[in-house]
Amino acid sequence: MILTAKTKPEMATKTDYDSGLAYMYLWQLLNLDALPEALQDPIKLGFAKYAYTNVVKGQRLYYNGAQSRIIGNLAAIERCFKVKRGTLEGRIISLKVDKWDDVLASEQYVHTNTANYDQKIYNMVVNDYPTLQRAWCNRENGGKTEWYAATEKTMRARFANCWRKANQEIGRAVMFGKRERGEHGVPVLGDAQGGAMAGAS
Repeated sequence: MILTAKTKPEMATKTDYDSGLAYMYLWQLLNLDALPEALQDPIKLGFAKYAYTNVVKGQRLYYNGAQSRIIGNLAAIERCFKVKRGTLEGRIISLKVDKWDDVLASEQYVHTNTANYDQKIYNMVVNDYPTLQRAWCNRENGGKTEWYAATEKTMRARFANCWRKANQEIGRAVMFGKRERGEHGVPVLGDAQGGAMAGAS
């Protein structure tokens, strides 16, 4: 499935919104010509609410969480790189729905695994591409540390491997530690989580 910043996400329900579930999503960013060849077509592994909500013309509506998050991320990257809206594309590779904290724990295992650090786009930009730092490291680019310059095969393997119980428990300890320290990126169920479409929560 291909999305752009202009795509309208599929509708969801209040039941979806209140479900306590979340998405782990794996998707690829396409058409960002500003990235050098070594960083082209990066892949992101991330977390999203199962559904987001927004009030439109006085009516409360609910939207598919993974799609909303990707659409919002595409729009933010376009603004950071001053790219015309709708230029960038997001190709969904894989989705998994599970309990909120289980998704976060699995996600944290991937992002804090030091074996993956050399392929993180953020680290590569900071270390090797100073002219890209203003755009990629922009605060508006939510989830900027969750991107990898890795093959689809590698990222699919990481996506699957993080759900092994032993790995998930490593990630769970990271998640609880970050929450205790008040760090960003490990929202508690019921807390606000930004990064989706403008105005959604």
